[in-house]
Amino acid sequence: MNINKIILSFVFVFVFLSLSAQSNYNEAIQQGDAAFYRSEYTTAIKKYLLAETFDQSKWKIVQEKLDKVYAVINTKIETLQTNLTAETKHRKDLQKDSIETYNKLAAVIKHRENLQADSTETHNKLAAEIEHRANLQADSIKMQKKLNDLQGELDKINLAKKDAKQKNTETITYTVQKEEGLDKIAKKNNTTREEILKLNQDIENPDDIKTGQKIFIPKK
Repeated sequence: MNINKIILSFVFVFVFLSLSAQSNYNEAIQQGDAAFYRSEYTTAIKKYLLAETFDQSKWKIVQEKLDKVYAVINTKIETLQTNLTAETKHRKDLQKDSIETYNKLAAVIKHRENLQADSTETHNKLAAEIEHRANLQADSIKMQKKLNDLQGELDKINLAKKDAKQKNTETITYTVQKEEGLDKIAKKNNTTREEILKLNQDIENPDDIKTGQKIFIPKK
């Protein structure tokens, strides 16, 4: 009779843990999908990787979702690179036009000095050339700012992709045991508290981690 109770208890615990893991998996997948549709690709990657820790038997599903995110990121990178090339060419054209305008302006000034005349027509033409050159310079500054913004976005996407790949290949998932803190886990796994926090930036309170909590630690 006691043996039957023990067996039933083990079955109950197993079912409970399985349901809990499945619930956590589903929640992480849903959060990852939501982040993906909001174009928050770094968050989506983190949530998909977290889902795999709850149910590693579904790694193929997780990998398909990760591949989908990477495909979108690569498409955006290609688009940004195309835009960047176009903006660079446009800026070079503007610079070329600016040089030509400057040369025209110098020719007008030289011609005015040679004629030594205060012609109203010449004065108006000179003023127009100066204004046109100023507008070209302003456009060049705007294009440079836009170019810098595009480069910054490209760097962010590349960094997110690099971090996701590094985390997927250079870490393992660790389950926090009873009465364990980050210092004890770090010592146990031959690493440091700082390295663990670096890999788990979603930990809000490093001094209050929960038993059963899933965290990433470096592979050794």
